[in-house]
Amino acid sequence: MRVEIWSEITCPWRGLGSHRLDRAVERFEHGEEVEVIHRSFPLSDGFTVGSTISVREAMLRKYGLAGARLEASTRQIEAMAAQEGLSPYRVLGNQVSNTRLAHEFLAHASAEGKNRVAWDAIFRAYFGQARPVFGLDDLLGLADQIGLEREKTRRVLTGRSAARTAARFPPPTPDLHA
Repeated sequence: MRVEIWSEITCPWRGLGSHRLDRAVERFEHGEEVEVIHRSFPLSDGFTVGSTISVREAMLRKYGLAGARLEASTRQIEAMAAQEGLSPYRVLGNQVSNTRLAHEFLAHASAEGKNRVAWDAIFRAYFGQARPVFGLDDLLGLADQIGLEREKTRRVLTGRSAARTAARFPPPTPDLHA
């Protein structure tokens, strides 16, 4: 069985959902027959490349969410993540930026046979360590961490060839993820 997950890397629900699916597959009697594939669903392309803003500012700009409502919503996600053993799981303490290069990195990692390990590493870096995952140096560090060839990854990301790879997997229609 193949399960495809379409995700934006900065979405806290996707990071938590990925973890929960992994645990469910581990407990499933036929888990070894389940292939989980992550696909990119970029939602942060509207942010300026090379600059970051706080999650608080991004949520206000994008969704009009602020104050007590924002605090309650994000604290709920963080508490749920903690119950799943994901601690720390940082949402409000993070920064966001344009994620296009990160999605290109993930497409490259997937083409190199490292789909799951790359997605896990990027979620862990972003939510678990509040590390930026948007720039070339950030992504080359992740490439080293998961065993991708650093210079090849640099060439792919600076040549934008991974975008063509990602284009082979167009995002689903929005109504599927409402």
